[in-house]
Amino acid sequence: MNLPPLSYRHQSRHILASFFRSLENVDPWWVSIDCPVNGDHSTKLSSVLGYEHEVGLEFLVGTGLIIRRHEQNPSYSVVKKGWEMLIVAHGLQDIMEGINRTRVDAVNTLFIYYGNKAKLRHIPSDQFDTKKP
Repeated sequence: MNLPPLSYRHQSRHILASFFRSLENVDPWWVSIDCPVNGDHSTKLSSVLGYEHEVGLEFLVGTGLIIRRHEQNPSYSVVKKGWEMLIVAHGLQDIMEGINRTRVDAVNTLFIYYGNKAKLRHIPSDQFDTKKP
């Protein structure tokens, strides 16, 4: 039986889910979905995926997990429902949860974490807030 080929969006989501699944035994770590935290580009999901920032954002646009709002000066919106669907459809509930919106150093940031969910003991502000002792 021949199955129809997966769309680019489904292929991209499958690749992303496989990437997260490969990290299921590492200690949990929060990453920003769309912007650097405190100017540190290593805190972005695109960096963790190994992409330059703009390339990573375009990959996520291809997955349908973020939407590009403007062509000239792009801004992006995170599709929370898309992330929830990715997690459920690919059985990632043991290593991921839905989007976490947290205020870090006066900026609202959308985070996702990867790693062993059972080991998750901190929230994004614990990991990134420079004002904490």
